[in-house]
Amino acid sequence: PASKPLKATASVIAHEHKIDLHIEALMKNKRGLGNSEILKIQLDALDKFVRNAIVHRLTHLTIVHGIGIGVLRSEVHAYLKTVKEVTRFANEWNGPYGFGATEVWLKY
Repeated sequence: PASKPLKATASVIAHEHKIDLHIEALMKNKRGLGNSEILKIQLDALDKFVRNAIVHRLTHLTIVHGIGIGVLRSEVHAYLKTVKEVTRFANEWNGPYGFGATEVWLKY
């Protein structure tokens, strides 16, 4: 059976400016999970991360989603469009992550 997401994730990300949505960064063991289940875990982690960032009034975030075929990046961008505090986001070249990360700016 697949393991549950790491318990520390929610508390660790509370004050962080960056989240890595690679499933290996979110779970110890993804065995037995389908792609849709993995995507749900990733998007749930993103939602918790953004909500925590808003509570702590952070103004800049980095969301590492990887490159792949772009499914996670597209889902991340669709989600960000629904968050009123997000003023802008961009998937531009970012030194450590290349095009595998999206930068987000928040305003209150």
